[in-house]
Amino acid sequence: MKLSMWMIANRLSAMDMETELSEDAGVTLNSARLAYATNCVHIYAEGSDVVCKGDGGTLRFRNMDLRTGFEVVQSVFDYFEDWKSCMQEDINALNFQAAISLAWQVLRNPLVLFDGNNRVLGITRQYSPDALDVEWSYLSRFGYSSLDAVRSLRRSSRPMTLLRKSAVPGVVAADTAQVNYGSATFALSWGDMNCGRLTILSSERPLNPGDYQLMELLVQMLEPALGQMSYRSEKSSAVDVFLNLLLGKPYGEDQLSARLRYTAWSAEELYYLCVLRMEGEEEGPELYTGQLRSILQSNIYNTVALKNEGDLILLSTRDLSRDPAALEVLARLREKNSLRMGFSIASRGIVGIGALYAQTRYALARFDWSSGLPFCRFFDLAIDYMLEMPLGQAVSAVMPSVQALWQECRGGDDLVNTLRCYLRNNCSAVKTAGDLYIHRNTVLYRVQKAEEQLGLDFHRCYDRSYFLIAVKILELNSRF
Repeated sequence: MKLSMWMIANRLSAMDMETELSEDAGVTLNSARLAYATNCVHIYAEGSDVVCKGDGGTLRFRNMDLRTGFEVVQSVFDYFEDWKSCMQEDINALNFQAAISLAWQVLRNPLVLFDGNNRVLGITRQYSPDALDVEWSYLSRFGYSSLDAVRSLRRSSRPMTLLRKSAVPGVVAADTAQVNYGSATFALSWGDMNCGRLTILSSERPLNPGDYQLMELLVQMLEPALGQMSYRSEKSSAVDVFLNLLLGKPYGEDQLSARLRYTAWSAEELYYLCVLRMEGEEEGPELYTGQLRSILQSNIYNTVALKNEGDLILLSTRDLSRDPAALEVLARLREKNSLRMGFSIASRGIVGIGALYAQTRYALARFDWSSGLPFCRFFDLAIDYMLEMPLGQAVSAVMPSVQALWQECRGGDDLVNTLRCYLRNNCSAVKTAGDLYIHRNTVLYRVQKAEEQLGLDFHRCYDRSYFLIAVKILELNSRF
């Protein structure tokens, strides 16, 4: 493996030595020699010192004998030869985390390797998530670049899409809002495909030409493996049967059954959606939904993350809008990404999730985002939806709990009639009891039972109106 005087000096930086190196000292040196030879480091004594002279500069070791000086420099060549061989083995095995850990041994600064979708393939584990800056913490926690970091890179003098490998790449200035250290980023490409990037931070010491030369070597070693991996990933992508259901496209019953078995769900469970949408991106939100999809899939339990154009769709058998753990993850992501979030009502059965998607998109479009709230719920706009949409679509906005209570009423239970009378009497238990010829306590018991069953609060004007309109929609639909 060929080295430069900068690479040798960096490796021996712990030793007491004087350096005199030019910025353009190239990677041309094959080994150490006690006599001058082309493309070698010439080691010779000068008084009590040992001088190492190569292309682009010299190193001087004070009070060292010639033999020791020769062995020290030659050991650097031997070390890098073994290091490169081990590095290539890890890369060939696609063990990028091990490769980055090995790279840290020579670069001694934090490193991150990303694929073409900003997913972290390897990161130096010698630094804890809280050891460096906000972006490092995000990378360590979620395994992807934050949208803010990608924006910063695109705004820099060397945009990510235009990075070129050169002897001295542009150093990206630190953004004190999220990044405390300068860095250098190298693009990885394979053919005409952008397959990743490699970033080094100047945390332990300033970066120099020797660091850039080693980074270039790493890029050359990594590109074929990442390129082939990206190519295989594109070829193996397939449409999810759940996505077909969301979009109203044909699907196979056997495929759906297999997918439900895989997720340990049943066809008739309650299903919920959360839709996340990027806003205001000049290059379009599609670029970022892939990385957020993987983050959410691995951080929110019992959820399937799907992608449709600029929308990231979380399908779950849990109401994520009421789940503290899920809301915490979503809030953390929203801190670093321009996200709008919408939550659906429930749907009884997997085949009804397409209606939930239409409703949640309706909420995202109609919600007043100037309120400053971080997300919207379709339920809060469901009355508008039921009044605007055809009867068939309006029925889908009636919560399963209301539909179940309506079916019980049709079977002989009079709870719906009690509630309707109670609400029309402006929530007066006394007037309702008089109209229905029952005891006031019976009215209060039935109302409390209904609130628990429906998940509604009849002290809220909106909840009262929603129930009455939903029941009317069900009545009208039953006539057809």
